[in-house]
Amino acid sequence: MDAKVARFFLILFVLFAILGCNLVGSATMTPNPEVEALVGTLIAETATNEHATPPELTLETLFWKDQTIELYGFSLEIPDSWTIQEINRRPEPSDDPMAPKIGHDCAEYIISNTDRTQNLYLSPVCGYTDGSGEDCPADTVLLETRGDTGVIVRYYDAAFSRFIYSEARFATLISDQGESKKMLCFRPAVMVFEKEEFTSFVNVEYGHVGSDADIEDALEIVDRIVRSMEMP
Repeated sequence: MDAKVARFFLILFVLFAILGCNLVGSATMTPNPEVEALVGTLIAETATNEHATPPELTLETLFWKDQTIELYGFSLEIPDSWTIQEINRRPEPSDDPMAPKIGHDCAEYIISNTDRTQNLYLSPVCGYTDGSGEDCPADTVLLETRGDTGVIVRYYDAAFSRFIYSEARFATLISDQGESKKMLCFRPAVMVFEKEEFTSFVNVEYGHVGSDADIEDALEIVDRIVRSMEMP
């Protein structure tokens, strides 16, 4: 039985008990301060629970589910209450003979929480892309190592008010002082997924429109989603 319903019936039971005692003992009903205090407490607790703030969802309290983006074959994990929306579906471009062919339509995806304050945007590159390695921004956070030289990173793009997820590489630099390692971020920022027959490049960005006080917990959740992305 729902807790609110149970409290309601308990209040009714107490009230009937008051009426019964008074009818048996005297024709004139006299208030009982102890019982009135109990009824007042029960009513106050019921009102409080009706307006209670739901517990905050964190990385530890969330339930997770496996999802697949069938068009591209990506698998990933997202919180149970989050959804994936496909947008901008269109035919693969055919006017660039140099562009690698993916063999199916193109589309983008938005992964969102229930109130749309957290939105993760996945935009697989459709057609030809050209890029290079450049110095990573000063606020770059290393999230995961992939292979001997590859890493997944996150940094903030103030121009678009979004967090950017991207692959980076450790390059070996040779100078008069000897060899050194330097992390270079992909430009444009993409995550790379390889299969035997082709390679997919995906732009991954996160927009947060909730309270700044929640940003660290929010990023923990989105970081886990991004780290779970793979192409089996």
